[in-house]
Amino acid sequence: NLPIKSFVNGIVLTSDNRFVKIIEVLPGPFFLQPVKEQNTVFSEFASLLKSCPVNIQIKTVSLPADLSDQIAEVDEMEHSPHASAPAAFYEDYKNRLYQSQHMGTKFRYFIVLERRRDRGKTGEVKTAELRKATKDLLTSAYRIDALLGNMGNETTMSGNAADEERMTAEIFYSILNR
Repeated sequence: NLPIKSFVNGIVLTSDNRFVKIIEVLPGPFFLQPVKEQNTVFSEFASLLKSCPVNIQIKTVSLPADLSDQIAEVDEMEHSPHASAPAAFYEDYKNRLYQSQHMGTKFRYFIVLERRRDRGKTGEVKTAELRKATKDLLTSAYRIDALLGNMGNETTMSGNAADEERMTAEIFYSILNR
């Protein structure tokens, strides 16, 4: 039911022959920065938007909070031979995590880059066209990754095509299976 034809080098080829690259942004502590640095971030972000040669979308997805990793970590700490607090402390902390899990929301931020086929192109995507689209999208994605790094943000980009495809598939899965 999804309009996805395939994943190639972390690029999604849609059934209507568009090429899409999804970058997940892990936000930095923007409001903890001095005003001068915040202004620098604004100007860097403006230059990012102006210089991007492909269509760009910014998406925010809110999901129910999943604190199972934190709960497991506290459980591990409790049963560790180096546990520094009484068992009641750990149980109380885990109970608070369980309670906040039902009320909490997790936000994920994405930059979606899209490249449409050249005008007049129809039919199946040829290898040369796929190679050019992949090069354009990855060039834009790495430039955005570098600019975001300068602004104090990280992305999930790894540079490894297999990892990129797995992360892209995981993004689709987590959004569709809320």
